[in-house]
Amino acid sequence: RFAPSFVASFEHRDSMFAGLLFVLICSVASAAHVNVVLLGATGNLAGKYLWQALFDNSLIATQHTGHALHILGAGTMEKTAGLEKIRTIIRGLSVAVEQKEKLAAFLESVDYVQLKTDQDFANLHTRLSSGTDREAGRLFYLSVPASAYPGIIERINTHARPRAGWLRVAIEKPFGRDLQSATSLAQQLHLKLHEEEIFRVDHYLGKPGVAMMRPFIRVNQNAFQRALPAFIEIAMLETEDCAGRTAFYEETGIIRDVFQNHLTELLALITDTGVATPEEHKAALLASLTPVDPPLLGQYRGYRAHVLADGGQENSTTPTFASVALRSNLTALQHTYILLTSGKMLHERRAFARVTFNTGESVTFLIQAPHERPRVIVEHAQTLTVTPRDWTATRKGSLLELTGDFPASPYATLIGDLLRNVRSSFVDSTSLLKAWELWEPLLALPATWIYEPGQEIKVRLGSEGEPVLEENLKVQSNKPVRKVITPSAQKQGGEQAAHTVSKTGSPQPQPLRANDKHVNTVLEGAPGHGQPFAPLTTPPPHRGQHHDTIAHRMTMPHPPADKPAGPAAPHPPKPKEEL
Repeated sequence: RFAPSFVASFEHRDSMFAGLLFVLICSVASAAHVNVVLLGATGNLAGKYLWQALFDNSLIATQHTGHALHILGAGTMEKTAGLEKIRTIIRGLSVAVEQKEKLAAFLESVDYVQLKTDQDFANLHTRLSSGTDREAGRLFYLSVPASAYPGIIERINTHARPRAGWLRVAIEKPFGRDLQSATSLAQQLHLKLHEEEIFRVDHYLGKPGVAMMRPFIRVNQNAFQRALPAFIEIAMLETEDCAGRTAFYEETGIIRDVFQNHLTELLALITDTGVATPEEHKAALLASLTPVDPPLLGQYRGYRAHVLADGGQENSTTPTFASVALRSNLTALQHTYILLTSGKMLHERRAFARVTFNTGESVTFLIQAPHERPRVIVEHAQTLTVTPRDWTATRKGSLLELTGDFPASPYATLIGDLLRNVRSSFVDSTSLLKAWELWEPLLALPATWIYEPGQEIKVRLGSEGEPVLEENLKVQSNKPVRKVITPSAQKQGGEQAAHTVSKTGSPQPQPLRANDKHVNTVLEGAPGHGQPFAPLTTPPPHRGQHHDTIAHRMTMPHPPADKPAGPAAPHPPKPKEEL
């Protein structure tokens, strides 16, 4: 109110000085902060990741959003015990030497409140609304079990909505266990919150290798829109077993654990060329996809022993490995091979998303690999050569490698995006439900073959575009190579019809009971180029280059040859081991 007259008094002085002073006065007059309430502040996720991410963002919040952060821990624990626990967590955060003083100041600024009753939330609102500076917005991060979401959100809506400024509520997956439960949860949330106030966190979207995808595609948007993708391969391979966690895994399975969320989100990212908004693109993509039947579903040898050791039931058929091919009827993807793969107890820990175009040019977003930094790798670089600002690029002939400066912690990236309202980094309601529609038919399918711990599993596409194991499988005696259970062949009484595929490939119907032992398959073969793909209904229009993958050497997108390659050279079988 007084700024104009104040500046007017300087009319006889330098006009530039008066203008700068006016900006300074206005910025002070409009000073504001963002209140961040972390529920579940003393839990495992908060202790391992969230407090570190909040501290990292507190250092740059004013720079990125123009507002300082006021952070408050909350939970059901009594105040004194809760405050001491979060202070212990904060004292143990990883900081550079020059940030020690800032960490000490952060520690003193953070407080804790108990939130159990309606009155607790009303008192919280009174506290957050008081103060001399303006509240720009209020962020509630719910690091609590999903079953607690509806009750907490109802209390936030009733008692703790900000009087002015925005409201954002972040929730962690799982967002339901199937389409019905996901729909029910979405409906409950929408009773109290607008969709734009809900931020569903998939931490995988904050990983540096994933965070690089959208900026790189954006600056190379014209090239991505002109090119025709011949093959998209997305993989998330793990070396860890499920020992001690089988109670969770028996309820989850690999499709629900990583396909419905992480791998689906990566597919949406790598195919988003900017023609529509991210939300519109994702919804259209998911509506266009159909799994190619049957998927490859396996279980590592020893998983059943782990289940028994954890107090579970005998003869589990829960898959720990899956490879699923997809078809899309979108114009840009109707000639594209799409293969998604993930598994436990494999030969290496690696994650990547890769697209190869019909020109032979390919882009790999390396998300995770042993002793390798996340980066973008362009092979046979021709048109995809624009480097995002502030990235570093190294070129050796036709190989281009790029990397950007992103926080190592996914949660540091995502909390920053929460504060900046970057909705494309989170899961929206429409695409969430469409993802459940896509994957729900596969949730109940059992594993149909066994693989050895540490096994390198090689996959190619079969004559109908389905994923199949490489033809270098060796088994003892005359047992079949694998059994494929089709959902349409299910029967009552725990018995299912299966197709037993012998080494000649001829299917023979055979009953498979729940207590059958796994087929003793052994997957062998030295790393190298795989067999050419057999054709889909319409093969890619141009012959791309045939490359070995940088991951577990799945077959790369080489369009079908006139004649299929012969079988791999025989390898001596491993000793027979009964499950």
